[in-house]
Amino acid sequence: MVSCDHTLISALLEQTHYPRTCTITFAMPGNETTFEIDCQVVTHRRLSQNHFYLVMLFSKFTCGGNGMLIESLKDSHLENTA
Repeated sequence: MVSCDHTLISALLEQTHYPRTCTITFAMPGNETTFEIDCQVVTHRRLSQNHFYLVMLFSKFTCGGNGMLIESLKDSHLENTA
């Protein structure tokens, strides 16, 4: 689930093809690596006038990002348990 505003929801709803898609780019706290994931939009839910949750299916990491993300999560878990 991703928190977003009406701007992203409006842009996704303007897509005429199904499933609606987008690419998410993010970084983990304390890590400089940027990850990109291609996603299919499953649904969205309005929480307030300008606050939505977007539910997506992650379909494809770019450039082997899934392995790098797993390693990043392992590293952050080890730091938190030490």
